[in-house]
Amino acid sequence: MIKHLIKKICLYCKKEFLTRQDRVNIFCSRKCYELHRQENRAKYNCKTCNKKITFNSVKYGSGLCGSCEHKERLKDKRNHPMFGKHHTEKTKELIRKANSGENSFNFGKRGKESTRFKHGRYSKDYHNYCLTCHKELSRSDAKYCSVCESKSRIGQKRPEHSKKMKGKRNPNFINGLGNEPYSFEWRDDLKEQIRQRDNYTCQYCRITQEEHLKKYNQKLHVHHIDYNKKNCEENNLITLCNICNNKANYNRDYYYAYFRYKIDNLKK
Repeated sequence: MIKHLIKKICLYCKKEFLTRQDRVNIFCSRKCYELHRQENRAKYNCKTCNKKITFNSVKYGSGLCGSCEHKERLKDKRNHPMFGKHHTEKTKELIRKANSGENSFNFGKRGKESTRFKHGRYSKDYHNYCLTCHKELSRSDAKYCSVCESKSRIGQKRPEHSKKMKGKRNPNFINGLGNEPYSFEWRDDLKEQIRQRDNYTCQYCRITQEEHLKKYNQKLHVHHIDYNKKNCEENNLITLCNICNNKANYNRDYYYAYFRYKIDNLKK
């Protein structure tokens, strides 16, 4: 009987073991077989949250975990258990009494213990504003809006790069004309007159002044068509928004021709 036994090496633990010659055993025990199977088993993850899921949920299901599948199903209102149903006034009163006073889950909880706690401020009653432009913020813990925060960070991440881009080294440098002062004719009443002539709309993207105030918290800009700050004649000024006014500093030949064409059509 011993003659029919042969020595083999376990595929998992690499130990020698005796097995019968007529059997194809590659593991010394059931334990090694199960451990090898667990390690080499294919791993499946949820499509949205990347959580581990079973093979059956991938093959026969939607490929999502239980919580994600429940959320996806409730996106369609018809799948909600209360769709088309309404609580009676009596039921609403019972629910209200059951969750009020000492029965409330928030009863006696203060500060961080309360479920309504959000950075020490209550989102319904508290209105947060930017410290520089005074724009209302959606987050209660923020101090600045995204525009003001990006302006404050200019030159902080790469100070050496910001020094290299100053003055003549900057590709937008044009003989230092950007630092020239405006003429005495450049006043607020002149700007308002140009905005009124253009119906308080940007002459490139057609955004209105009301939308511009909500988005940038500032009035529409007035642009010099020939890029000469001292030329403040009405036929050399046009109303633009913040973004279009910045765009007009590049590809100047195109924008000069386009805005000149706009002004000529306004006269007609």
